[in-house]
Amino acid sequence: MQSISAEMKTDYKDWMKFIPLVIIGGMSYLVFKDLINGPLSYGLLTIIGTMICILLFFAGVMAAFRYTASRQLSKWKEFLVILLPCTLNFLFIGGVLLIDLLYPSPVIHFGTIGSILIGLLFLGFIIFFSVWAKTFILPVTLLALYLPELALSQTSLDEITQIVISMTATYSIIGVYLLIILKREKGKASV
Repeated sequence: MQSISAEMKTDYKDWMKFIPLVIIGGMSYLVFKDLINGPLSYGLLTIIGTMICILLFFAGVMAAFRYTASRQLSKWKEFLVILLPCTLNFLFIGGVLLIDLLYPSPVIHFGTIGSILIGLLFLGFIIFFSVWAKTFILPVTLLALYLPELALSQTSLDEITQIVISMTATYSIIGVYLLIILKREKGKASV
């Protein structure tokens, strides 16, 4: 395994096309959540820190997978190696947000038209990525996370009831989607 791993070259050109997908895919969750609350505005440090964080996470996960593939590790050690970039990523983004809270950076306000254009740009990306990857997990999870919250905010229900119904709807939508995928995969396997 080690000799094969040493002979294999990492195709960085192929990996480079996934970096924008990971960055925009991760940011889409944040952008759509913020769009629900009104026009977008972000601190400069938060924008730069988030992009750096996503790049570091991508590089860390790639290194962890390469490390675990080239060595024979127990499942527990493999889990710890893969958990390391996740933990470091969590600490990094927490540090960026804390520093931005303590030492506020200039805020960029996108306004209503800018927010709509950014939302449409991210929506276009999500549709393109879903068609390209032949999976609709990204739009389904975005709808499941934010559509119930948005719909319930237009009602006169109290906040706790809205939260309970929203969480129930979110888990139900994701569960139904996963059941549909599971049935489809079982159907393909039986053919």
